[in-house]
Amino acid sequence: MIENFFITHKELLGRLLDWPFLLFVLLIFGAVYFRKEFKTLLGRGDITISWGEGRSIRLHDISEHLDKEMDQIRDELEIVKEAVHKFHSTSKDYVAEQHRTENMSQEERNEALNQMKDSLKHGRWRWRTLERLAIISGITEKEALTILRGDPEVDLEQDKKSNYIAKIKHR
Repeated sequence: MIENFFITHKELLGRLLDWPFLLFVLLIFGAVYFRKEFKTLLGRGDITISWGEGRSIRLHDISEHLDKEMDQIRDELEIVKEAVHKFHSTSKDYVAEQHRTENMSQEERNEALNQMKDSLKHGRWRWRTLERLAIISGITEKEALTILRGDPEVDLEQDKKSNYIAKIKHR
């Protein structure tokens, strides 16, 4: 009986000294011992990340700085889009393409509609921009808008920047 007592306690002691339990005890001890420091640090939300000499940033400021930088990038991207559009609108090939789509046959329109609807049905995204759909079908945005407006299976809306977006009503 006494031997069973020692064997049981020996197994219990062996399990208590196993690394997962010791790590758990160490974490609990650390949390209890440093609880005031953790409360102070997490309570004020003033965590600073530092790297190099004199380089640091507060976590609170990251979101604000990121928004400012993203706004600058968006503005620059709009300028580039306008420049590309201006270049294309004066290009001889673009002018010829514009003229070709205005004279599309019904068969060509149906083919373009089928390509756009296929992209909407089987694409990764539920909503697609009119610009992307026009590229996929090989027609201009103006013609794509006219074709999609005539299809009752397609929902057309505008996003936050007033760009047209489309989706299949019942996907």
